[in-house]
Amino acid sequence: MDNFNNGHGGIKEKDILDFSISVNPLRLSWIEKLPFENLFRYTYIQWIEEKFYKHFNGVIVAGATEAFHIVGYHILNDAYVIIPRPNYLDYFKVAKFSSKYIDSPWYFVKKKFDLNILEKSIKCGKRKNKKVAVFLGNPNNPTGIYQDLHELIKLNEDVIFIIDEAFIDFVGKCVDIDYENVVRIRTFTKFFGIPGIRVGYVISKKFENVFKRYRMEWGVGGMGYTFLEKLLDNLKGLKDFTLKTHEFIVAQKKLFEDFIYVKSDANYFLIDVKSVEKFLDFSLENKVYVRDARNFGLNLVRIGIRNKEDNKALLNTLKKWRDVYDSRLYGRW
Repeated sequence: MDNFNNGHGGIKEKDILDFSISVNPLRLSWIEKLPFENLFRYTYIQWIEEKFYKHFNGVIVAGATEAFHIVGYHILNDAYVIIPRPNYLDYFKVAKFSSKYIDSPWYFVKKKFDLNILEKSIKCGKRKNKKVAVFLGNPNNPTGIYQDLHELIKLNEDVIFIIDEAFIDFVGKCVDIDYENVVRIRTFTKFFGIPGIRVGYVISKKFENVFKRYRMEWGVGGMGYTFLEKLLDNLKGLKDFTLKTHEFIVAQKKLFEDFIYVKSDANYFLIDVKSVEKFLDFSLENKVYVRDARNFGLNLVRIGIRNKEDNKALLNTLKKWRDVYDSRLYGRW
């Protein structure tokens, strides 16, 4: 089976363990008890926005996707946009909305990100165009690597940096990048394991009003509003939940240390299975589905951490694959 065209992960079949998506397998105790009453009325995020802003310092949007679209249509106008690879594919989609030029240098070298390559692209962009913007995922998708971008941003105050922090809550220690020229896009769906609720927020000093002006009315929806309302009433429990999540993810990734391609700071990681095409078929035969990373430009697969039982099943599948591949390699298969 070839899922090369699958750009986001996810599978319809419920009897297959889906490791292609990257959401927290742990749940807050109250999430599954959210009431449905707000599905039957209009809810205005302005009703809770002041309280939300006080704690999260951001503008509520209908998930990272809406934020990306606003960036594409209203911030990247006539810009020289740099999207270093590998990176999340939707950056390229929204960059085409209104930008003048898109540069996509490959900066993942010897299992590390070479920021010097990115710097060269920025300098080139400044020579060619007045307006330069950079798209980055931090931690990066698909590698899971978190980078300290403080110096890069500080040295390029005339460049707009759009930083996708969808998985930032999985990172233990982070460097604050509270600069005028930065747009930080965050989502609740990953860390709280609720991809079905489209809700997130944007932190940006310079462009805050742009997001308030162009976001959709009722875009968050009744369940998204209910989630935010409940979250704001239960902020005290977030610290313990975050610590518990970090400990769980670190422990589970340790089980796969013999297979992980490069150290990841997020809740997902890359694996070199040698033959992606054959492994996709093999994994499905074992009721396991993974993310094909070839459309990131990597001949690898990406794995999202699930619960202990599911992770054990994946580990057994990987061990079986290694035995099969080694047998073929040495002429015994």
